[in-house]
Amino acid sequence: MTSRTRLRLALTLIFVLGMVLVVTPWGEVHTAGGETLLAAWLIRLIEGLGEALAIAAILGWFVDEAAKRQMLEDVLDDISAHIVGRLLEPRLREQIEQHLKADLVRAKWDITYIISDWPGQPADSMFKKLTTRFDYEMVNRSASERTYPVVYDIEKSLFPEIGEAKILKVEGRTLVGGLDEFTFPVSPADKRGLHETASNWIFERSVLIFPSPAVEYDTKDRRRRAQLVEDKQPSYAIHTESDELVTEGSILPFFAKHPVLKTTLTIEYPIDRLNVLVELSLGPDMTKEAKLLDNGAGKRWEFPNPLLPGQGFTVRFRRIAGAASPAAPPAPAPATIREVQA
Repeated sequence: MTSRTRLRLALTLIFVLGMVLVVTPWGEVHTAGGETLLAAWLIRLIEGLGEALAIAAILGWFVDEAAKRQMLEDVLDDISAHIVGRLLEPRLREQIEQHLKADLVRAKWDITYIISDWPGQPADSMFKKLTTRFDYEMVNRSASERTYPVVYDIEKSLFPEIGEAKILKVEGRTLVGGLDEFTFPVSPADKRGLHETASNWIFERSVLIFPSPAVEYDTKDRRRRAQLVEDKQPSYAIHTESDELVTEGSILPFFAKHPVLKTTLTIEYPIDRLNVLVELSLGPDMTKEAKLLDNGAGKRWEFPNPLLPGQGFTVRFRRIAGAASPAAPPAPAPATIREVQA
């Protein structure tokens, strides 16, 4: 007999005892001997004790499971970081604990790079246009609203005489509660939230993300629980789009600022003229893991593991040997794709 079964049996016996004490007509039993003050007090005590036992048993049945679950979650929150990092230095454990208690998490992130010829440049030019599209969904794991800074930045062109970089679109929409939605720009003259530094164009706006509801599943089906990408439904979705001028041979590094559970990278490019290499900052070389797109105009990578803050990937592309090469090009300069969200 398990401890859980013994507990439920004990609660059942307590309930039965309480009901016996409540329904037994103690006053009639004592009437034959004459009622005294002490006897009346004992009768009320017995009846009250019976009611208390019955109520306690009912509460034990319905509250016990939730109380144990909450207590277990509280204990796990306190000791999980120490268990995971028990062999590490205290300062390293503190960093791990921050990741374990992250309120805002990206459930999925779809990243699309489109590498094409820059308008006005010949096909064999070293200058290429990089169109970047981000689509991701945020999960708020806390019990209250959280302010999330939507930040998107791109580097200014290193060859402004050829072309300029531009943030084309940033959109936010709520999936759960609230009306904190936005679209940038609403007109060609719209500059709200956009500013520039010596090297970057930056868009910034804060939004309120509501708590994410739980995904419904049978708690007894542990296999189903293990297959879930996330046990919370996303609360907020964000889309961004930009154009940048890059050069053949560029290295495009990308690093996340928030945990990402599932990342998909799609690169559209002229596969007959360019080779594309993808490497994770932590993990295997992903170049051979690519799947050819249905239209044959690029490849797709699905990263096997979540990305933690500071982790990411790099994309490199170069001309296929034997393809026409540009005449007397200037020295290639790396373009940087970065996420700078706080």
